[in-house]
Amino acid sequence: MQFKPRNPYALAARQRSAGAHEQSERAQRRSARQQLRQCALEELEDDSLQGGRQSARERLQK
Repeated sequence: MQFKPRNPYALAARQRSAGAHEQSERAQRRSARQQLRQCALEELEDDSLQGGRQSARERLQK
């Protein structure tokens, strides 16, 4: 019984550990936007818990 020859492309890819190891630039930008939005929402929630109305300048100085 003869064996089928191996796929040389698959072997080369496996030997060099092919595949993505880092986030793409698009994924990094998206992650940064989400993190910024989450921080802004948390800050707004903290301000609303304190009561009273603050100016934008006061919020940014914190």
